[in-house]
Amino acid sequence: MNNDEAKKILALYRPGTSDRTDPSFIEALERAKPHPPQSHWQDKPDPELSRWFQEHCASHLSIRTRFLNIPVPPALKDRILAEHKTHTTTIIPFRPVHILSAAAVVALCLGLTVLFWRSHGRQDDFNTYRNRMARTALQLYSMALQSHDLQSINTFLAGRKAPTDYVLPDGMLKAQPVGCAVLRWQGKPVSMLCFRTGQPLPAGQQTDMWLFIIDQASVRDGPTTSSPIVAQASTLMTATWTRDGKTYILATTGDEEFLRKYL
Repeated sequence: MNNDEAKKILALYRPGTSDRTDPSFIEALERAKPHPPQSHWQDKPDPELSRWFQEHCASHLSIRTRFLNIPVPPALKDRILAEHKTHTTTIIPFRPVHILSAAAVVALCLGLTVLFWRSHGRQDDFNTYRNRMARTALQLYSMALQSHDLQSINTFLAGRKAPTDYVLPDGMLKAQPVGCAVLRWQGKPVSMLCFRTGQPLPAGQQTDMWLFIIDQASVRDGPTTSSPIVAQASTLMTATWTRDGKTYILATTGDEEFLRKYL
């Protein structure tokens, strides 16, 4: 299987679903995800394919999140049924259901068109960036390097031209580094450092705190102060700040009080 064939298969992949165990996706997923050095996988994964797959998953999750956030007008079904009864004299069994189904299909198609256009348009502002990073932390991913040593982590990041001249908050000394990965935002490298705070983790989860670092110039409307700004992003609590030309996002599964212990 080459990269073009893998892309055609993964274009149908839905992150966060049972697709990850579907045999039809397994080989393509193996080619797209980064592998640690000890991996048994023989073919060297293509970084460009991995970046494309990360962006595909993030875009899919963004569209799904926006659909879930679309409010349903109150009593919508009753209004549609009432409108139907007003303009018909013959009652046809189940026809209102057909109308509702057709209306739902039309609305879904229109919504997908709008969301697809928006998600592929120019959205390089900081809020979009923060939400994208939060979704990346929440979805299934493989750390490109697993290590407890920050020196090794920085060497790995530097070799991939990702930011390494960062300054960790004093509180981060309480957390144990466990690895890192290099992400992309609008074509610019983002350093993702993964940490474990010592709290109990769900089965299969390796980390519960993430630090994202990007050059300040690579994100529009980012924070301009070195004082952390706390905000919710997806289901994570985040703190954001800018220092010496670098913009930081610290994200955790804990609440605000828990997060501030690491700042």
